[in-house]
Amino acid sequence: MIKMNCAAIDDDAAYEEFVAKCQDNELYQWIKRQATKYGYDHMSDTIYVNKKGEIKYFNFSSSDPRLPDLHWDEATRSHKFTTSGLSNLSYDEFHELWTKHVQAWNFVEMLDRQNFDELYHL
Repeated sequence: MIKMNCAAIDDDAAYEEFVAKCQDNELYQWIKRQATKYGYDHMSDTIYVNKKGEIKYFNFSSSDPRLPDLHWDEATRSHKFTTSGLSNLSYDEFHELWTKHVQAWNFVEMLDRQNFDELYHL
């Protein structure tokens, strides 16, 4: 029983070390600043390149329901947008929604100019 608890602590410590390495990465820190600038207040704790060379857990969301969620699609090696099902919007509400979607598009366009190979690698 004590041995199992020690193993759990070791696993937790290893995971915390992994998270710290991902977040200490310069590109991760830059992405985090840009996400905040573009209105995304939630992003993956770990964005990294796995042993197969795949980018993992490259996800963003916002407490603003007009901003679409963003996630990385490894199959297409591109970001995908998930939008909410807002309906019956007034002209002003639709304009604000459109503005937020353009903001999200600009964020992804800026991200796509980066070399993701500079992320933390396993």
